[in-house]
Amino acid sequence: ATNLLGYNSALSEKQLLSYMARVNYGFDDKYLLTLSARSDGASQLAAGHKYSLFPSAALAWRVSHEDFLQDAKWVNDLKLRIGAGVTGNSAIDPYFTQGPTTPIFYPIGATLISGSIPPTVLANKALGWEKTKQYNVGVDFSVLNRRVTGSIDVYTSHTTDLLMKRSIPTVTGYTTIFDNIGETANKGVDLNINSVNINTGGFVWTSTL
Repeated sequence: ATNLLGYNSALSEKQLLSYMARVNYGFDDKYLLTLSARSDGASQLAAGHKYSLFPSAALAWRVSHEDFLQDAKWVNDLKLRIGAGVTGNSAIDPYFTQGPTTPIFYPIGATLISGSIPPTVLANKALGWEKTKQYNVGVDFSVLNRRVTGSIDVYTSHTTDLLMKRSIPTVTGYTTIFDNIGETANKGVDLNINSVNINTGGFVWTSTL
């Protein structure tokens, strides 16, 4: 081009590297244990804070396999569960821990000179993972010759080190910074029921709640 007005690139890269291990153990097909652990590393977090470990554990008791329920023909499956675990969130744009500059090209006479605009976001060299701890108690059931199946779960979760942008005094030369601040909590009940209301003569009617 004879009149080159500027240069630009929209290239943005980030990477996630994960390791995971899981152990399942069952005794007498009644008592079940699951242990999991994963280590995640996110490139967009600060050096020294990119990796974090997220463990979880769950226990289950298949009550329907116990002797005292063998005569209950209307119960096809009944399982009680309890679990706890930690998950992570690294959902911020790349380079924010670096205090990204904005490239710019400006003319000096007939020559374009490359430069950079200083960042408005202060680099945070300690920015790490947002973490959520969750605890869960539940029951899975199947009754009436599997005509009615479902699950009920009661859970509570607590999220800490939220990834948020906050304002800072402009005397620092910046206006904002990404930081691990604040916390939230959530709790509730999940109910799921499936039923086969009619299954005869080629006609099937099912419901899901």
